Amino acid sequence: MPTPLFSRRHRPRVLFAETQLPHYRVAFLEALRDWLDGYGVEFDFMHGEASPGPSGPGAASVLPWALRMPPARLQGGRWRWQPFPTRGYKLVIVSQENGLLYNHWLCRPWRGFKLAFFGHGANLGSKHRNGWRERFKRLTTLRADWWFAYTGLSQRLVLEAGFPADRITRVNNASDSESLRETIAALPEERIRALRQKHELTVGHTGLFLGSMYR
Repeated sequence: MPTPLFSRRHRPRVLFAETQLPHYRVAFLEALRDWLDGYGVEFDFMHGEASPGPSGPGAASVLPWALRMPPARLQGGRWRWQPFPTRGYKLVIVSQENGLLYNHWLCRPWRGFKLAFFGHGANLGSKHRNGWRERFKRLTTLRADWWFAYTGLSQRLVLEAGFPADRITRVNNASDSESLRETIAALPEERIRALRQKHELTVGHTGLFLGSMYR
């Protein structure tokens, strides 16, 4: 257990706010909360309602201590205005998505907290890397106090935008493979054989892609 850096009476508070809670991030948030608590830091995670469609299932009511984000006041197409409380927090962590207008309002110079972005630093699916959307994203990249980059590629993109290297943390965003391995190990052998027979799979010669695909 780490030695607390702060007393219980003066615990700094950190907020991580996302529009929804994907099931694959629950284990990461649980571990992060416990780790920060060991240093005397109070960690809150806030999220909105799950979006309809493939990304929605499992996104709600899977983290009992999470805070709920107020409903969006304005929403249309790819943009959304969804204010949430930030008073009392030393650090607020948000996504950099262009359409999340309130997150960009948090970039204002007179904010009373440190602001961190969590993401890629670019739209990796964009076909127009020099379009106005990507230029705007590169501009807002520099307005945060800290960056939590998804991967090494994300870290490089943030660096290329001119953000200081000593204020970037590479998170290596990934699924909780430990719980996945435990689930697989607990499967009865007869279920595995039945799945192989159904899909004509050969032992030792099967490749599996687990994720989502973009057009």
